[in-house]
Amino acid sequence: MNATIPETIAAQMGGAGRLRMMLGAYNIVAADDRTLEFRWKVRAQDRINMLRVRLEASDTYAVTFLRAWSSGIKEIDRYDGIYNDQLCEVFERRTALVLTPPRFVRNIGAATVGGE
Repeated sequence: MNATIPETIAAQMGGAGRLRMMLGAYNIVAADDRTLEFRWKVRAQDRINMLRVRLEASDTYAVTFLRAWSSGIKEIDRYDGIYNDQLCEVFERRTALVLTPPRFVRNIGAATVGGE
């Protein structure tokens, strides 16, 4: 079974699980057959709290940053012509939020040469 376009967009951003873990994302929905939308709880730059990513005919994405509240939705910023490998970078740069969990490397010690 093939993934739908919105499922693929979520996977390209790290997956729905990572979005929930890193942002407190909720309402992760397919707005239509080519668009993923979600909101999050973490405070972002310019009070952005909603993202809409739409696959365009050119096989690139239109990424729209929004502010949503009980009485409506306001578009804050929009980027067109974004490739799939740029989605996370554009999101992180525009919102000042991080989608990639930190990696911790344990220092095992200095390597010895010649059995010393």
